Amino acid sequence: RSRGLGDVYKRQDLPIKSQDYIHAFFQQNAGKEFVGFWQDAAHQRDLERKVFRYYFFTKRLKDKEHLLHGITALIRNLILAVQKISHYRRKQTFEFKKGGNWISITENAVKYLLQYKEIVLNRMKYTLCADEIFIQTILWNSPFRERMHCTNNANTGSMREIDWEHGSPYIWQDHDYQTLINSNKIFARKFNSNQMGAVSYTHLRAHETDQYLV
Repeated sequence: RSRGLGDVYKRQDLPIKSQDYIHAFFQQNAGKEFVGFWQDAAHQRDLERKVFRYYFFTKRLKDKEHLLHGITALIRNLILAVQKISHYRRKQTFEFKKGGNWISITENAVKYLLQYKEIVLNRMKYTLCADEIFIQTILWNSPFRERMHCTNNANTGSMREIDWEHGSPYIWQDHDYQTLINSNKIFARKFNSNQMGAVSYTHLRAHETDQYLV
C-alpha cells in the first residue's frame, strides 16, 4: 500500500508468499503494472466474438432457474444469429485486449482507468464478459502498456499461479503443494474448502517472515 498498489483478487485467491517477500518484490518492481493478457489465437477469436456483437439480457445468462431465462436466451441467440449471418460488426473504438481480472496495479493506473468510466460503460455495454476486457483494453491503449511486467504470458504478467490446462481454472489440490512452493508467483488461484491442505499451506506460507527476494 505504501507504493500506491491496488490488488484485485477473489475469495478463492490466496497469497503464496510471505508479506515480507511480497513487499520486497513490489518495492523492487516499483512503477510496474501486473496485468495478465491472453494473447493466443484462441483467445483473440473469443475476444472478437465478445466485443463486436451485441449480447442482450446477459443478466439472465446463468440464471437458469428463472422463468425468463429461456425466453431471453432465445431472443439473445436469434439476435446473435442475425448478426452473424449479416456479418454485422460493432465499431472498433480501441485495440481490444482481454485477460484475467486478477491484477496488481499502481494508483496512477487506477486513476487513469477511472477517467474512462463513461467510455467503458458505453462501449462495453452489451458485450460479453466485459470484466475480462475493459482493464486490459484501456491500459493497452495507454502509456501504461510500456510499464507492464509481462504481456506475452498472463500468469507472469499478473504474478498469479493459475492452471487453465486442467480446469476452468483448476482447483489446487492438497498434493499440489510442491508446485505452489516452487512457484515464483505472488498469488495463486483457485482454492476451495474441500482441499484444506492446500489452503492451510498458503496460510502458513503467507505468515512466514524469512522468505526474501535475493
